[in-house]
Amino acid sequence: MIIGNRGRYRQLNIGAEKATSEILLFLHADTIIPKEALLYIWYFLQNPKVVGGCFKKHWDWNKKQKISKFIKLLNFLWQGFGNWSVQFLKLFPGDNAIFIRKSIFEQLNGYSPMWICEDFDLSKRLRNYGKRAIKYISFPVLTSTRRFEKYGFIRTIRLWFWIYLLWRMGMTQVGLWHYYKRFLSFKN
Repeated sequence: MIIGNRGRYRQLNIGAEKATSEILLFLHADTIIPKEALLYIWYFLQNPKVVGGCFKKHWDWNKKQKISKFIKLLNFLWQGFGNWSVQFLKLFPGDNAIFIRKSIFEQLNGYSPMWICEDFDLSKRLRNYGKRAIKYISFPVLTSTRRFEKYGFIRTIRLWFWIYLLWRMGMTQVGLWHYYKRFLSFKN
């Protein structure tokens, strides 16, 4: 086991540094990959022009969670929009299971020292190799909906949308942190 200092970007970087494989897979603890995932990654990385990529994502709702038809529709639309944008823009969050050649990861100097949006930042820098160099694997990973269940679907999506938009507009990490803290302190 490897223990890194606090901060996801630090932990991801130390894991990558200690890895002995030429292929890195960054997988959130609450994301499950399909059993064929490693074969797909290996297959696509046989092409030396491919530098990395990610998977399609499905939200894995708790079977005991009651979901209204309206939220099911919103989930379907958000999931579809998210997968479409990841596939075509080649900007992706970590819960899409990011894979990358270790040599490319090192050339990019790993994850930037960011407490949030570090995954989008990495994929943005990865695009410098060209969008065709990034593969989108259409077999989905399953990602937990625990935040939806805890904070509400619409509220969580709104937070993610604004965090991403503010980051793209250049808001500092401190500003993003304060915005996020306000979200957590707001009572339902």
